[in-house]
Amino acid sequence: FAQRFPNQNDTSKHMLTDSAGSYPSDPLGYASLYLSEFAYCSNGGDFMNLDYSGISYVSDFVPTAQFAVGSGGSITGFIGYQPSVNAIWVAFRGSSDIANWVTNVDFIRTSYPLCGGCSVHEGFYTSTKQALPDVRSAVEQLRASYPSYKIVVTGHSLGAALATLTALELSTTYGS
Repeated sequence: FAQRFPNQNDTSKHMLTDSAGSYPSDPLGYASLYLSEFAYCSNGGDFMNLDYSGISYVSDFVPTAQFAVGSGGSITGFIGYQPSVNAIWVAFRGSSDIANWVTNVDFIRTSYPLCGGCSVHEGFYTSTKQALPDVRSAVEQLRASYPSYKIVVTGHSLGAALATLTALELSTTYGS
């Protein structure tokens, strides 16, 4: 820590505040947590018919699209909007089958076009590129109806890696 942050002598005073305890002050925190969890709940990939109303943080979430891409449709997720937090959500499911673990171990680094001189995990990037057409299309439709809504991308495990790369890709179109 001291080598990376030489001006931060007392690490206890500079701890990151992103923790479950900080979520009550972040209206997107618990929603992100629960939508990431819901991404594991699809029965055969059907996110459109899940009941989101039982969780107060996402009770007004409205799913509008879902996707299943990659080997055997193993990269899955959903897109929707939530009026209470003025957000368009993209949620990716994390690792749950053998095809997902194959993606996880495809860790050869490949060039990343959004950052000169950067590289990225090939399996994650390939999966992100496969999901992007469906994600972009669904987000574009929602942006037409909700132009002031922020776009939030979430996921757990493999889904978090895909969410990170998707957020970077979407930021090139919509800004931060």
